[in-house]
Amino acid sequence: MKLPELLSEIEWVNVEQRFIELYADQKKSIDGYKEVFNTVKTMPPSDTNMVLKLETIYDKVYDIEYVHVNSYKLGGDPESTYSLMIRKWNEVLGMKISDKVLQTFTELDVICHVMYEMTFAGFDEKQIATFSNDLE
Repeated sequence: MKLPELLSEIEWVNVEQRFIELYADQKKSIDGYKEVFNTVKTMPPSDTNMVLKLETIYDKVYDIEYVHVNSYKLGGDPESTYSLMIRKWNEVLGMKISDKVLQTFTELDVICHVMYEMTFAGFDEKQIATFSNDLE
């Protein structure tokens, strides 16, 4: 399964409610997430050999639990991961979602966590490209 299949089954109103539950501090930016949702819902995915990885992490220092989202190469070491922060959105849409992820997280949570990660550097790909260039 890939994100476009999940996105086709979900309406924004459901995503919005769950997103605010998961990321309450992002409520002020919810309109930006809505724009991203509507954009990627109609965007064609690109071919990629990457797999989405979501895992719950417990941070002992801060005594918090969070979901870490990244990707790895299909057939590669799942511990050798790549960030979604500066990836093109159509590439993220083309990534496979493993059965393990779908057994661990609800489809709605997968959408919310992935969308949060892919917009970490901005709400459009131009902002993300600028962020990426500034890293170099």
